[in-house]
Order: sequence, then structure tokens, then C-alpha cells
Amino acid sequence: LLPDLVDDFARVAASDRKLYAHGRVTHFSYLPAGAPARIFVRRATRGGLLGALLGGLYLGINRPLQELRAATEARSKGVGTPEPVAVCLTAAGFFHRFTLLTREVEEARDLLTLAAAPSPGEKRALIAGLAQEMRKLHEARIYHADLTLKNILLGRDGIYIIDLDKAIIAERREERLDVMNLARLNRSIVK
Repeated sequence: LLPDLVDDFARVAASDRKLYAHGRVTHFSYLPAGAPARIFVRRATRGGLLGALLGGLYLGINRPLQELRAATEARSKGVGTPEPVAVCLTAAGFFHRFTLLTREVEEARDLLTLAAAPSPGEKRALIAGLAQEMRKLHEARIYHADLTLKNILLGRDGIYIIDLDKAIIAERREERLDVMNLARLNRSIVK
């Protein structure tokens, strides 16, 4: 894995990459030499107007470290989120680019993709599983700033919440933050 990080994955053949489209960006996973499981490689990019101007450039290094902290805390509280493996920071003048590596969620599909497909019984089971993950996330005092159907995966082993780079870990659980988080998810469902 380290040699792949050092050369920015240039030696990972295209045929060894499994591609994932996520919004405007394509990420990939691959099996590093000697690794027990596939690794998901996500290069951070911005959305909106800043994304059009800066792409994947960030001032400072807080964002990747916040994601690492939130994911580690979430996993320690039993929340389904991919296991962090590494964060790679690259300086670009006053800015930084970052790449987050996690263990791949096997057979993952985002909920936006799944929304139209399941039967009524499967939808009930999916909603029940999502409600349980949301309860665990809120009990862990973690609030996802961009909770959308694209940021929730159904994998072989259950539901996973991804993209915690803007998540906050509150000092205590707050009903107001619970409601804001669920309202954000609801806006994604209504779209």
C-alpha cells in the first residue's frame, strides 16, 4: 500500500481498478499487494462554486483529519462506516489535496440507486436498518453535515454512512441537531 501512496497510485493498472461514480467524481478500489481486502481510494473534491474554482484544493488539513476522527469515533460506537486505513496529504502551494483510503464496503450500493428498486418488504427492512444506524449515529453525538441518499450505502454486511469529512462530534446529544440531520436526509429523499 505504501508504494502505491508514494507514487499516487500510478502503478495501479486500470484493469485492477473497480470504478465508482459519486456525483461529479469517480473513485476507485483495488487490492494492494499482500492486503487482505480491497481498499477504496477517494480523492477529496469540493462541491458548488468552490468546487468549480478549486476542485480538490483545500486550505489547511482539518478536513481529512476531521473525517478520520469522525469515522473512528463512529466505528467505536458501533455505527456502520467504512474502516479508515490512511489519509494522504499532498501540498500544492498554500493549499493541500487529500486522499482518504478505507476498506471497501463489499457489494455497496448507495440508497439513491436502491430507492426505486426494492419491493415494499425490502423497503421496510431498509428503512428499519437506516433508522437504527441514524439512532446509533446520534447517540454517538455525530452529526453528518451532508447526509444524503448518496452518502448512505447498503453493503453485504449492512448499512454504512460515508463522507464524514464535514461531520461534527458534539459535546452532548442535542435534539435540535438530531432534527437538523434528519431534515437534511429528508430533503435528499424528496429531491
